[in-house]
Amino acid sequence: MEIKKNGEISAARSKVASTEEFAVITRYVEHEIRQCGEAIYAGNIAVNPYRSDIETSCTYCPYGSVCGMDAKIPGY
Repeated sequence: MEIKKNGEISAARSKVASTEEFAVITRYVEHEIRQCGEAIYAGNIAVNPYRSDIETSCTYCPYGSVCGMDAKIPGY
């Protein structure tokens, strides 16, 4: 991030979102949260954790005893 002499952030070298870009991101996140809440309310509670080649989100999750997800079972 580079700050110009007048105190503004230089857009050419910046990885900082503009006010407009941040507003778009915020609206998207709010939409996704709303969608997730509506799906849960409708009864869609399928187990579908994040996966990579190395680990799943289950690696850090403290709810394994109530979730029932077993990352060792193929296709689960």
